[in-house]
Formats: sequence, structure tokens, C-alpha cells
Amino acid sequence: SKTLPRDKLTFVALTTLEDTGRFMLLMASLRKFLVDAAEVKKLLLVVPDNQAFAFRSIASYSLKVPVEVVGEISFPILPRYVTMLLKLLVARYVDTEFYLTLDADTLLRTTFQLDKVMSNGRATYNQQSYSQGSNWFDSSASALQLINSPCMTIERLVSLYGSEFEVLMHALNVHGGFNSDNFWTEYTLYAIVACHEKLFSSFHKNLGNGIYAEDVSAVWLKVQAPYWNASLAFDEEAVKADAAPFTVFQSRTGTPVNEIAAHVQPYLRVSP
Repeated sequence: SKTLPRDKLTFVALTTLEDTGRFMLLMASLRKFLVDAAEVKKLLLVVPDNQAFAFRSIASYSLKVPVEVVGEISFPILPRYVTMLLKLLVARYVDTEFYLTLDADTLLRTTFQLDKVMSNGRATYNQQSYSQGSNWFDSSASALQLINSPCMTIERLVSLYGSEFEVLMHALNVHGGFNSDNFWTEYTLYAIVACHEKLFSSFHKNLGNGIYAEDVSAVWLKVQAPYWNASLAFDEEAVKADAAPFTVFQSRTGTPVNEIAAHVQPYLRVSP
């Protein structure tokens, strides 16, 4: 297989027209802080097929990197857990060694620099103890039959079901991964497979800091709008205290998008 570049990153986002409010805030943060186009190859946008045309118009939102819109019909998966599996299946469209998924409750909070998320060809990550999400990890391993059936290795799955990430889809379907008792996320699914194949440390590195500003995220939880102090996430002193490039807060507060925008937009405006 061809060697993919490690000196660039691909951003991936999944959204719908119904979630345009949050998505446009994410885009505004990218427009403000994604200033070095040499480090990000493109933004890959995955949307429902009947909305692809509309998003191709939105995609010209003055970003410094190309935007590629892909319809969901490109991915033959089952309805349940669609969003999580799409984050894995989208790898077939990525032409860099690494890609980073951007949820709609994520905002870029400072000038993006590749060395904040990559180090010597490996991706940094937020350290998470197994105990924090042990049920998710256990369910991922169970869904893929990587513990209950030790012989069901990835090589065995490939021989049974084919190549690429469809392996995950078929394995989850056949072995009960879509049952309600198996609650997993795309992150734990990926981590279980990577660790099982002894590949995780080849591609990832723990630098003691992650890509999300954990202390900053707590700002949004202490009080409800309109009492937020958004400067604690975006101003120079906040970035000096925690240089992590992203903050996650919207989905954890239950606050309407228009109220979020009122507090955040002043920090996302681009000077003419």
C-alpha cells in the first residue's frame, strides 16, 4: 500500500442541516484559528446524501483549506450507531496518515499547530484510565469477539468478511455488537483493535497533555448562560495556561445554540 503523509492532518466532521447552528460555530473557529494551510490537507465533511448539495455551498466558507463533501450513501452500514461507525469508515477517503474527527460540540480555541497533536510521526492523545470507561471497553471487546473468542483475530475477520473497515461492520453485526447490552463508542472500538493488534504505541504517544483543554471545558459547567466568561477559554492567558487547541462544551450544557453563539462569536471574528 502507498505511504501516506504524516506531515499533514485531515479534519473530519459529520453534520446535518438540522445541526447547522453548531456546525457554523465550528466552522467559524476553524476560519479564525486554522491559519497555516500547510498543516491540514482538507476538511472532509460527511453529510446525508439529500443534503450534500447544500453543504457544498456552505463548504466555500472562506476556510484556508479545501473542503470535500461526501454523502453517507458511500458507506454501506446499518442504521444503528451510524455516526460512530462513519467516523471509522471515513478513513477510505482520507489521504493522510492521520485524521482528526471534529464533533459539533468542539471548537478550535487557538491558532492550530500540527505539533500540538502530532509528535515525530505519532498522534498525541488524552490519557484515559481503563476504569473511567471500563464498560465501553469491555463492550467493544465483546462486540468484536476479541476476548470471548481469542481465535477471532482481525486476520480471521478479514478472511471471513473482507478488507477495510467493513470488517468491523460485519463483525459487529454477526457477533451481536449491535445488541443493546453492548454499549461502545468509536474511540473504544478503535482502541481495542489497535491494542489487540499491538499497533497503538506505533501510532500514538502520550505527551502528558491532550488535544482538549480539560480545565477550560469545566468553565462551561460551573454556571449556566448568560453567566459564562468565554474569555477563560479563548484569551491569551487562558491559552498560556493550557495550550490544548480544542475545547468541548456545547453538548454538555443543554444551552440553546443561539445563547452559546452570543458568548463565543466575539472570539471567532476574523479581522478584515
